[in-house]
Amino acid sequence: MNKQQKEINQVTWECIKQQAVERLLETKELSGKNGAITPIIKMVLEAALEAELTHHLAQSETGNRKNGKAKKKLKTAYGQIEIEPS
Repeated sequence: MNKQQKEINQVTWECIKQQAVERLLETKELSGKNGAITPIIKMVLEAALEAELTHHLAQSETGNRKNGKAKKKLKTAYGQIEIEPS
């Protein structure tokens, strides 16, 4: 990771932290459907799924028509989260 990528990651993380604090102050909930941590979990899950799919499809010799890009609902300890892989 180069210096520019690290700076972008730092700005992104600061934005995520700010949004989480604002949401916590607004909803007074840490977990659950409206909780402050739920959007963070959603972003991490979507990024991980996207990376996994990209890696899997890059190694596939045949086209994969069912590539997992549809919305999914996951049950987590923080409540149900709908992810939307890009």
